Amino acid sequence: GNALNPESVAKIFAAKERPSEHPLIIHSRDIAQARSLVVDWPQVASELASAFWPGPFTMVFQKSELVPDEISAGKNTVAIRISNHQVFKSLLELIEFPIAAPSANRFTKLSPSSSDHLDSMLLNRCAGYLEGGACAVGIESTVVSVVGGLVELLRPGHISLSDIEAVAGPITVKPNSVGIAPGQHHAHYRTVTPIRLVEKISTRGCGLTFGPPKNSMQLRWSFDPVMAAKELYDALYRLDQMSSEVIEVEKPPTGSGWEAIWDRLSRAAFSENS
Repeated sequence: GNALNPESVAKIFAAKERPSEHPLIIHSRDIAQARSLVVDWPQVASELASAFWPGPFTMVFQKSELVPDEISAGKNTVAIRISNHQVFKSLLELIEFPIAAPSANRFTKLSPSSSDHLDSMLLNRCAGYLEGGACAVGIESTVVSVVGGLVELLRPGHISLSDIEAVAGPITVKPNSVGIAPGQHHAHYRTVTPIRLVEKISTRGCGLTFGPPKNSMQLRWSFDPVMAAKELYDALYRLDQMSSEVIEVEKPPTGSGWEAIWDRLSRAAFSENS
């Protein structure tokens, strides 16, 4: 929806059943449009934009008066991204305003990575969808704050901490950023079937394994973190259709490149009783 129209933004929150304290990302056509939405554009933002825009990278700025409070959860900040998706870029070039475009899921539910995954209830609340094929990255964008020229990692993603530090130098990691960055609720990216993280999947279990599948309800997962991220939501969607009692996911490595996958899995497997 139109990111600068409070009524349009309110409809997105209603369709997604999203609490008002969780901000949306604004997708801009280009840097000139992005700069019109912020009060201050620090030098480090230009350096990061040069390195990672267009792409799966979101920056949080102090917002200008153009940005309605509804999109920013009442805060004085706004999250902005410039996408490298050709279909989406073509849409943005046809219109004069930036777009508020969160993941096409209901709040805390699994994010879709292709139109096959779309929630019928959510679709009934929308005008339609633009077919753009399967997501190339699979998981949501990396989010950093650049407010005041201080770079803070708010949400890990395809653009890794080491990627960012190669451009901006050492930065702060701020894991609990509810109200500033999207996707930070402790329970998020959830399937209908409960998810359990395990060291090794059981022989008869349903889930994701790094080794050879032992039955038809197991899917093999890549040891490459880039491929694992691309496969994650599609695999969880397929496993969720198997109607098992639980989805077992083998714990991934803890090394560099796996931070975003751990973030998504820890939220997907979160239990109030854990």
